[in-house]
Amino acid sequence: MEVDTTIPLEKNHEKKKFLNAASPSAPYVKAAIEDSVKRFIAPAIEREIRSELTEKAQTQAIEIFLEKNLQNLLLQAPMKGHVILGLDPAYRTGCKLAIIDETGKSVRQSSHLSSSRGK
Repeated sequence: MEVDTTIPLEKNHEKKKFLNAASPSAPYVKAAIEDSVKRFIAPAIEREIRSELTEKAQTQAIEIFLEKNLQNLLLQAPMKGHVILGLDPAYRTGCKLAIIDETGKSVRQSSHLSSSRGK
């Protein structure tokens, strides 16, 4: 992705704001303005725009995933025609087991603490 941050300094109204053409320091002031725009202002604007666009893109991607993919995944049967054993091998709170039958109904749930905890 590219963001164009070209800021033209040749317009008359910009010269009137920052430069006094009669001043002996005018070329130095103009060079300082161009340098600050190139090294500081333009990159800051580009980062801000890029950050906002990235945030919008991430938000839209999550919304699309939630609307289309996740809802369908959660509404479908886990594995039709199969008994499923789910296992959560938590060490601190104990191992948890769950069995789901062929129709998706919960058959049994249990939690088991290890006898060798802390050794």
